Amino acid sequence: MGVKDFLSPPKTINSTLVYDQKELYRYLQKWLSERGYDVAELDYTEKILADGKKLYAFNWICDKRVDDYTKFMVSIDFKAEAENVQIELQDEKKKTAQKGTVTIKIATYIEKDIEAEWSLKKEAPYRALMREIYDKMVTKGKWARYTNKLAKDANLLISDIKTYLKTHRYD
Repeated sequence: MGVKDFLSPPKTINSTLVYDQKELYRYLQKWLSERGYDVAELDYTEKILADGKKLYAFNWICDKRVDDYTKFMVSIDFKAEAENVQIELQDEKKKTAQKGTVTIKIATYIEKDIEAEWSLKKEAPYRALMREIYDKMVTKGKWARYTNKLAKDANLLISDIKTYLKTHRYD
């Protein structure tokens, strides 16, 4: 297991609207895959709540390997409580959509030493210290570039999700 450097506290997007759950799910997958992220779905839940609404929840870990030592990581925790509603499209066709509250929590971090070559081990206890010194002194510029690149990806993802939720609403 490598070392995780979190960029900032997780950011949360909240919206109450009428939307299409399947389209939103596909949009998020497509957005991440187009930018080179591999998506691992850790959990997916759909269940009916006591009040008749449906709970949609999934948790993704998305990673993008940038070199032999480093990965960009994006954690997405999605929750929506919605009820199915019938809407009429512009061409007078009926469609089933979801009306409710969507909450998306996004955390980003850089994972270093993904192969655990430089982790603390009994055989060579000094290796972790040497790698930390190397990272802080020699490759400081590389880590600053990586941090900026991941921050740009995260800000773009958040901006695109907000735009998607504003433009793909049916209410």
